[in-house]
Amino acid sequence: MEEHGKVFSEMMESYRKIHHSLLQLFPFPDISLTKRQQVMLLYILKQENVTMTGLAEYCDISRSAVSQTIAKLEQLSIIKRVINKENRREVHIEFGTKGLEMKDQFIQMEQNLIEQYLIKIDIKDLKVVQEVMRSFEEVISGECDKPLQESEERNSK
Repeated sequence: MEEHGKVFSEMMESYRKIHHSLLQLFPFPDISLTKRQQVMLLYILKQENVTMTGLAEYCDISRSAVSQTIAKLEQLSIIKRVINKENRREVHIEFGTKGLEMKDQFIQMEQNLIEQYLIKIDIKDLKVVQEVMRSFEEVISGECDKPLQESEERNSK
């Protein structure tokens, strides 16, 4: 157990150092954004058909908080709200003109990261890291779901 804790601490420290270095090497575009705004933009970048509700669930915040953050990003022309024509109560989030530029910059940064750094690591090693991260995610997700499942079981009785 002690060894697991030590390995975990070292993993987290490595992650922190990598994250810090990447932010210096590949700074976010020259707009001053909060961490919440950055998280939302990265989510929108990686997902399709993003809704206000989906964004609230992902960020674990209220729809009101999402709406406030989105309003600020809209003012900067980074994102725009688009009403779903099939379900007018559903609002999709898409990139605005400035957001599309930022998306292109981010894709280029990601490509540079791969070409400059990841290419230096054997693909077999990267796949091992990928598999370990998936396993860790499954274990953690399973544990997080247990209280919810137990609560649902109690409520159904």
